[in-house]
Amino acid sequence: MNRLACMSGKQLEAGFAHYYADENTIVRTEDTFNRAWHVANSDGNNSYLK
Repeated sequence: MNRLACMSGKQLEAGFAHYYADENTIVRTEDTFNRAWHVANSDGNNSYLK
């Protein structure tokens, strides 16, 4: 979360995921029902979580 919080708007425009996980934690950065740019095509962005 700290790394995401420090990213510029330009970096975030390049894409981000709804969830980030490691061996101990899952962090949701975007509401599940909102679209995010994470798979580089409209169908994937509308239909899948990454």
